[in-house]
Amino acid sequence: MKLYIDADVWLNFPASHYAEELLEKALREKWIIVISGVVKEEILKKKIALADLEEKLDRLMQVNLLEEIEAEKEDVELSRKIIRERGLHFPDSLHAALAIRARAIIVTRTKHFELVKNLVEVRKPEDLL
Repeated sequence: MKLYIDADVWLNFPASHYAEELLEKALREKWIIVISGVVKEEILKKKIALADLEEKLDRLMQVNLLEEIEAEKEDVELSRKIIRERGLHFPDSLHAALAIRARAIIVTRTKHFELVKNLVEVRKPEDLL
């Protein structure tokens, strides 16, 4: 299984047991975690120290369960189409496009991803535990 974990889940890491449990289960089950530069950028904008996140990502990288992706021209084009046709705003439309390309499930607690649930699977972290 591949999971594209949205920034809202990473940002709640210190406070949410769901996020920590999800990461531990991903390690046990050998699920691949997809992270994008867009997610990292959102985390930095919230002025959250990346050290905690980097530590989590390093653990995944050590066991080859981390896939880092960057937005490409096709992702931006699909993002624009999602904005026009689904009304999902940017950057969430770009997250959806990246998850589609990565063939990953979007893991989020953000309700507006329901707008794209017929394009990409969308789950809450606690639903995967």
